[in-house]
Amino acid sequence: MAQIKALRGIHYNQARVDLDDVTTPPYDIISPEAQEGYYRRSPFNIIRLDLGKVYTTDDAHNNRYTRAAADFADWQSQNILVRDKLPAVYAYRQTHTANDRRIEVTGIICLVKLEEFGAGVMPHEKTLSGPKEDRRRLLEACRANFSQVFALFADATGTVKQALRVATTGLPAQSSVDEDGVAHQLWPVTELDKIGLIAGALAPKRLLIADGHHRYETSLNFAKAARASGDTTQGFDYIMMYLVDMANETLTVLPTHRLVNLDDFSLDDFIAQVTPTFKVTVVDTGDLWQPDGHTDTVSFGVYAQGRRLKLEADKRRLIDSVQGTHAEQWKGLDTALLQEILLGPIFGISSGDQRLSFTQDAAEAKTRVDSGNATLAMLLRPTGIDQITAVAEAGEKMPQKSTYFWPKPRTGLIVNKLD
Repeated sequence: MAQIKALRGIHYNQARVDLDDVTTPPYDIISPEAQEGYYRRSPFNIIRLDLGKVYTTDDAHNNRYTRAAADFADWQSQNILVRDKLPAVYAYRQTHTANDRRIEVTGIICLVKLEEFGAGVMPHEKTLSGPKEDRRRLLEACRANFSQVFALFADATGTVKQALRVATTGLPAQSSVDEDGVAHQLWPVTELDKIGLIAGALAPKRLLIADGHHRYETSLNFAKAARASGDTTQGFDYIMMYLVDMANETLTVLPTHRLVNLDDFSLDDFIAQVTPTFKVTVVDTGDLWQPDGHTDTVSFGVYAQGRRLKLEADKRRLIDSVQGTHAEQWKGLDTALLQEILLGPIFGISSGDQRLSFTQDAAEAKTRVDSGNATLAMLLRPTGIDQITAVAEAGEKMPQKSTYFWPKPRTGLIVNKLD
């Protein structure tokens, strides 16, 4: 189901630039402040291609997309960016430390044949029109993938894992460390027999997109439009992806906590409203919130007005109370239950509401409430990979901001030129 192909990757010439200065996280998690910082870090930072600045003087002939295309061509002519002579798939390892434990995630960067969502490639999130229009304009201007779509597969035989173990025995061709202390290493695999082994092992797999839904849909639509216009460029039918075995025990999904902004809020009134549904416990000391690990219990943390609460309820009872035609796998998600039981009925907040913001850091959530930037914080457990897969297989898509895979693949390590 997954058609894998090698690519002649374009990458930075390490004789000309320091990799630490020119790569970034995925464009959709970069704040305006971080964008400015990456611009200052290097005149050749990938931010100028993947997420260029917007100026008030921009017009149809001079804008973030035309500037990206011009810089992309210029950097290649200057040998700032160079293209590999041989097609390769790239073993990609991310290493970081958490709680004094060294954690490694190793996957593979390759091309994957574009296809409609279904048996071969499955989405787990909804997409929005705005980001897709932005990515479309960039793709049309530059005709390249500057970052990888991140997807998961299940490798019960361990064939890909063993192939990657062999591929990463020598020194990496690229090595850098990002601002979060995550090390990124890349090994090109050019031997045809090894590429064939990996492609053959992945061929029957289904790919579950973890990050990059907008980029995938944009590339698929771009390829369709090209074919309709008579363009036969073969590269349009493929997209660069980063594939990781979902059985990898070090693959991390962080919780995404909710921050709510309200004009009028009483914590005592809130407690009275939720008490018929939840057991409410006041947490006086210790951490902001310790999540309940029981699968038959739903547990949320609440922080507001200097007070800490823990809400607990029987999961089965809450699932049964959720209205609508969603599959049970969807109804059982903490993010869905929070929206359907609390945020919607109590605060009148729907998906995309401007009063709702997000963070993966519980300490940051507390700071924002204490500073008055948010009224209250709703703290959640992380979504399990098994839950993500179950929802996708049920034909559903996750509620907004249900997953945050970490660490993120680095943008700028490998660029895929479509032409």
